[in-house]
Amino acid sequence: MCRIFGSFSLSFSDHVDKLISDCDKRLYLLRQLKTLGKNQQGLIRFFCSYVRSLISYADPAWFPLLSDTDKIRLEKIQRTATRAIIPDMEYEERLCILQLPYLSDFLMDLSERHFNKIACDSSYPLFDRIIFNTDRMSSRLCTIYIPKRSRSQNRAKSFFPFLCLN
Repeated sequence: MCRIFGSFSLSFSDHVDKLISDCDKRLYLLRQLKTLGKNQQGLIRFFCSYVRSLISYADPAWFPLLSDTDKIRLEKIQRTATRAIIPDMEYEERLCILQLPYLSDFLMDLSERHFNKIACDSSYPLFDRIIFNTDRMSSRLCTIYIPKRSRSQNRAKSFFPFLCLN
């Protein structure tokens, strides 16, 4: 999803590049803690508080708009971290043992919780952007939210319509 306005290219790939660079530095620390003999729970706590929190910062604003390639690149960070904690296993097995969801599922869940928080708080500045379908649940969309019609593609691809349709 790259649009060119004048000489600007709007894409989240640069943001993902920066995130990966910052996470790689923190993953180095994770590997150092592993060599120093830190236990598995301590390593998971380090990963969740210092690496995954960096990735999930402000994710409702940008995660639904990422390309599939960028989502795979972000998932690779968690794959690398879990391999450092538990080597010689498949990724799905490591996630099960460490009780971690896929990173994309985790970020989508955070986005949905943020959206629901906005939908339930009438004092929230974005509350008026959400229209409720109080008559019945939409059978086609399986949601109680109706996204506002948008005049531009920018707003149509924001996280509100994305979460309304999921």
